[in-house]
Amino acid sequence: MFITRIAIAMRRLLFTVLLCSLAPQPGSAIEIGSSFIDRFSHLSRARWFVSDGWANGDHQACMFSAQNITIDSAGLQLMLLGRQVKDRKQTCAEVQSLAAFGYGTFEFRMRPAAGAGIDSGVFTYSGPPAQDQPHDEIDLEFLGRYSDKVQLNYFVNGQAQGNSLNEIPANAFETMNTYAIQWFPDKLRWFVNGKLLREVVRKDGAPYPTHPSKIYLTIWNTSTLTDWLGTFDSSKLPMSIGYEWVAYTKAGEPCQFPESILCSQKD
Repeated sequence: MFITRIAIAMRRLLFTVLLCSLAPQPGSAIEIGSSFIDRFSHLSRARWFVSDGWANGDHQACMFSAQNITIDSAGLQLMLLGRQVKDRKQTCAEVQSLAAFGYGTFEFRMRPAAGAGIDSGVFTYSGPPAQDQPHDEIDLEFLGRYSDKVQLNYFVNGQAQGNSLNEIPANAFETMNTYAIQWFPDKLRWFVNGKLLREVVRKDGAPYPTHPSKIYLTIWNTSTLTDWLGTFDSSKLPMSIGYEWVAYTKAGEPCQFPESILCSQKD
């Protein structure tokens, strides 16, 4: 679905121009974040910005709503609900980091949302274009139509560099699992529970993401991208994606918490 992903990426670029005027801006440039782990005892507005009152494009059947975000004993919950707002029949949820992050290890203890027509997961994105930032992106997306796969992809200057569907534990949509994206100057890797899913080795002259990027946590649905995501069934609502914790460790820094993949890695 390269055409679909590129079309969504272009809408995301246009949408982010608007978002620039809405999101808090730390001075004239995007703040570069340091290592952290967030176990979501609360939603820190010093770290996260909540998307509220818009959609990312016509492909999205839902409107982002701050009301769809909760914190409970299991952590952060982003919900997809059957509540109509304006011209959208459902509401969905997204949070994004205020800071952008450079090379390092991004880790997520999470349970995605099952169901055709739903996209949930995480991605990094280097926008906004209004601040002369090019579009680099790294995706770890769960297409709810697949019960045992995750879609991995990356973009450079707005161009998709090749997505893949990779196998994950059969219970991934029912229980928490730990996912990691390692983005280093020489390679890009994705993991589940410490197992390598995919590796991209940087080659001279080949497109490769290099720009600091924000972290996005999201759930949304579609009524139009059925070839990619499947046909959405509103009778299955409500649905949610849960995050027990999210962490980032800057490249070159040691393991900062016991669950980190860095604690057991040799390279």
